[in-house]
Amino acid sequence: MNTPKQLYIATGIAILVSFFIYYPVFFTDYAFTDEAHQLWNNKDGSNFTIFLNHGRIITGWLFDAAFANIQSVGDIKWLRMFSFASLLVFILVYAVYGRKLFKQLGLPAELWWLSVVFIPCSLSAAIYIGWASCAEIFFATTTAFLSGYILFTKLNSSEQYIQIPTGTLVMSVVFALSSLFTYQTAFGFFLFPFFLYFISKKAAKTDRTVVIGIVFYLACYVLYYLLFKYSLKVYNVTASERTAINIDPLGKLSFFFSYPLAQAFSFNFLYNARSIVSQLFYPAMLVLWMLSLYWQNNKKQVGKILLHVAFCIGFFVLMYLPLMISLENFASYRTMFAFNFAAFVILCYSLLTFFKSEPIIRWVTVTASLILTVTAFYNYHYNFSKPLAMEYQTLRNVFLTAYKEGDSVLLKRPPVNAFKPLYGINYYTDEFGYPSTEKDWTADPLLKQLLLEKTGSREKAGRLIVLQYAHADSVQFNEKRRAFSGLVIDMEQLMMKNNAE
Repeated sequence: MNTPKQLYIATGIAILVSFFIYYPVFFTDYAFTDEAHQLWNNKDGSNFTIFLNHGRIITGWLFDAAFANIQSVGDIKWLRMFSFASLLVFILVYAVYGRKLFKQLGLPAELWWLSVVFIPCSLSAAIYIGWASCAEIFFATTTAFLSGYILFTKLNSSEQYIQIPTGTLVMSVVFALSSLFTYQTAFGFFLFPFFLYFISKKAAKTDRTVVIGIVFYLACYVLYYLLFKYSLKVYNVTASERTAINIDPLGKLSFFFSYPLAQAFSFNFLYNARSIVSQLFYPAMLVLWMLSLYWQNNKKQVGKILLHVAFCIGFFVLMYLPLMISLENFASYRTMFAFNFAAFVILCYSLLTFFKSEPIIRWVTVTASLILTVTAFYNYHYNFSKPLAMEYQTLRNVFLTAYKEGDSVLLKRPPVNAFKPLYGINYYTDEFGYPSTEKDWTADPLLKQLLLEKTGSREKAGRLIVLQYAHADSVQFNEKRRAFSGLVIDMEQLMMKNNAE
């Protein structure tokens, strides 16, 4: 499975899977949370500033230019298509260079195959493509991988002294900074070649290749941080509170083991902290991993196995470094692609080691690929795209039909679990199964944008008054609506009615 022919087949299948899963991006309209604000404020420079003060100046340039040329909610799909195209580019880059890595390190070709298929099927990919506000992340992931790959190819040498050409260092740093200034957590993919190297050795300690790679990785963060601070001075803006560093080893490790690790070892299934199945599945996957290591070591060297596991978890922590030193403890899927990818490779490697027959290994690989594809299709269509499209069409139809010039709008936002009775799906962080209009910063710009599209007048749209209440404030909402003369919108009620028709 490591021939050039298999490279074309694996890449082709991954691309076909991508189209199979994400074809709705070419025609589905909705504005998910931040997108409404970014679209309505597409001319005031805020799309640049908000990313600049988060340390993502490249994303600021991209989004400032992109949204300046987007005129309607329907046009947002072009940014999602950009993200989809970036996915395809990453698949091609990873398939070619990843194949070389797996072959060089003596890792199973089937493992490489599964890792290629996992890219479009991952939970993070669904967010990157379905949420235009995350359209930059595949670019950041691609440059992170190239940065690590370029350095690794020079470090992975049996020579006594390693000489790294200046050009290699410069190129690796440029790619690293491109990734960091686009989306910080994507830079964790830099470590993936070094992670593969470590697990291929089944080692209980690190060697110079891994150590130099990690030191370089951390040095890039330091250089990035200094340049980020400099960029704030140049543009005379203050950093976002979310960029503040919080050194709390015990607190962060507690957070890491409670949510990120659980999500990463849930294969490609959404992790629900309120579900017994989820609570049991991820420890079962951890046990599977450790049993496979025990099996590979001929049921000996338990100490070596535990050290290997500890070092692998250390890699995971480093891949997730921005969230391990930030103020936030929020394990969203958009931050976890590198971490999830490494954990997925570990799990698949563990699974494949239990089979010795080549035909069986191939059947397992095909079966796992099908499970990934079906799960990803369901996640994107039914946990993300379809509910959001319904929510947007419900709001759009009632507003365009019932709004009269000069009206104010009284709106009650839906509860966070509004899609549960409609589609039987749960919500996960602020991504899957999450109603867009639940956020207090969505309804106002979205309704103004709809009025702009209806009248063609930004001045009229800007004068629209939107009074909104959270679902928890239903009593106050009902009191207000008794004497309200404008347009009243109860999102939960409208969605229930629309779904029943």
